[in-house]
Amino acid sequence: MVSPSFSDNILENLGLLYDKESPKLNPKEMEEKFTLLVAGFMIDINTIKDRYQNQEIRLEEMRKLFCQEIKKLLIVLMKISTLAKDCRIKQFIRMSTNQVYVIVSMLSQTSELAMQYGALRQERRFLKVTNLMINYTANLTQHAENASHQLKSI
Repeated sequence: MVSPSFSDNILENLGLLYDKESPKLNPKEMEEKFTLLVAGFMIDINTIKDRYQNQEIRLEEMRKLFCQEIKKLLIVLMKISTLAKDCRIKQFIRMSTNQVYVIVSMLSQTSELAMQYGALRQERRFLKVTNLMINYTANLTQHAENASHQLKSI
């Protein structure tokens, strides 16, 4: 889940998920949507630390399990290598061992890229939410200024 803690339906209702310009709203509607959006951020402030810690723990557990399984595989390959008499078979085992290291390296890179991708998705959505908040604020300010000018002209 990403900021703010609302479903896509609610974010769409707020005008966040539209690629086109959101519909014109009266000041009361804008204020209500802005307040709802702020509430979403307040929820996130209170929960994001826990979500981050839980994800970090899960990631570390998976890394440990992966390392354990790779060690088991390398031990099996070493045992087979010591039992093998044929040079060609030993060569295949060495090639297999090297391939395991290549796969481990690629998996590590893939894991890093996945984390970066997740962060970029989060940033993209956060920028949309921020832009929406800025637009709401600008519209509310303009409505307040217009109301002030109308009162002065009376």
